[in-house]
Amino acid sequence: MPVYTLGRPIDYNDPLYSGGEITQFSVSPPLPPGLSMDVQTGRISGTPTTTQAQTTFLVTGSNIAGSVTAQVDITVATSVIGEWLPADAMNLGRYEHTATLLPDGQVLVAAGYNKRAVTSAELFDPASDTWSKTGNLLVQRELHTATLLPDGKVLVAGGFNNGGGTSQSSAELYDPATGTWSQTGSMSQARDSHTATLLPNGTVLVAGGEGKAGLLSSAELYDPATGTWSQTGNLLVQRQQHTATLLPNGKVLVAGGAGSGGRLSSAELYDPATGTWSQTGSMSQVRNIYAAALLPDGKVLAAGGYNGTAALSTAELYDPATGTWSQTGSMSQARYYLTATLVPDGRVLVAGGSPNAPWPRTSCTIRRQVPGRGPAACFSRATDLPPRYCRTAGCSQRGESAETGPCPQPNCSINAETPETFVTSELSRAAYRNRFAKDLPPIFSVAGRLSRTSAIEADNPSTIPVEGKTV
Repeated sequence: MPVYTLGRPIDYNDPLYSGGEITQFSVSPPLPPGLSMDVQTGRISGTPTTTQAQTTFLVTGSNIAGSVTAQVDITVATSVIGEWLPADAMNLGRYEHTATLLPDGQVLVAAGYNKRAVTSAELFDPASDTWSKTGNLLVQRELHTATLLPDGKVLVAGGFNNGGGTSQSSAELYDPATGTWSQTGSMSQARDSHTATLLPNGTVLVAGGEGKAGLLSSAELYDPATGTWSQTGNLLVQRQQHTATLLPNGKVLVAGGAGSGGRLSSAELYDPATGTWSQTGSMSQVRNIYAAALLPDGKVLAAGGYNGTAALSTAELYDPATGTWSQTGSMSQARYYLTATLVPDGRVLVAGGSPNAPWPRTSCTIRRQVPGRGPAACFSRATDLPPRYCRTAGCSQRGESAETGPCPQPNCSINAETPETFVTSELSRAAYRNRFAKDLPPIFSVAGRLSRTSAIEADNPSTIPVEGKTV
């Protein structure tokens, strides 16, 4: 339910949809004065010129197979103290990017996803409320890390390119003085969904994540003086989508995340003096894709996240003095993929996130070879395909089948058992980033936002337009 501010350019809205590609959009009734919709992309943009109470608009998307309609509520209001005001929109919309505050007060946004992993970077100037383009990264990446170094440069490391199995070990440096990127030493292991923490001695600790073969427990250190990486002690537990917080005593608290057996509540401490990890108290519940913030009293706040079933509103505190967690007040809104930022008065600002389940709860890769029908199908950890389209026997957490071996390539075709249908869509670890799977058979559509654990399921063709392809 967007609330726009009178006289302020809106952060343009792109529609999200599944099934076949939509070729034309329309909206009824007309949008508030000053706003318009691109009939080809469905993007709403402009600057509202009059206030308007909450109004429901019907947005219709159509293609040769039919049409589908959704509703959106839009309000145009004047700004008041305590409200969020839209800032100037980035030159390129994106997510799974990084944002780093530079010493001069500007914010560097790097890479991320916009229909595919991108290399673009841009700078936000709070003084003028404007974005400007800066040098492109050397490599496309998303779900990477960005760390401000003591010399003012920014280290970007890891992430993945496009599709499953494309985690990267490469790293690069951004120089604010020149606005350019330069290559630096690569990590010893490719990884994404990891953490990166600047240590008091100026080195950067990278821990965990997901690599080409699955979850990682490895950790390594980057030395800005030499531009090289060195291995350090392994985490006690493989994990990704965790948090890492530098404590006042110089140790690093890593907690939660997702492991080989599901979401985690466990936590551990890294000691830079010895390069080793030790177990500490576990959180009261499992959580991944949550947020953590160091408080002025040295305690660590962990808030929100996902427990494998639902988004969380709960929060808890870690006390380094005792190595234990205690529950604290819950947020008013359950959310995951949120941020938590300590503000100068000692409070913590929690922003963004989503309250909805991020993906179907599935666990392994499925591939099926149909003789004479092309390459095998492979799906990253998807077990919810219709029975006649898949085989689940022998699936493992690492995405292999005991009967058929690992998937032959990150982007594969899907072969139906019947010769009448043949799917050519790329369904991979990054399938949901391919916007849509437009070549599914007519009775099938993409089930929501495709992800590492997404599925394809039967649907009624009269409700979701899907372009079919037969051979």
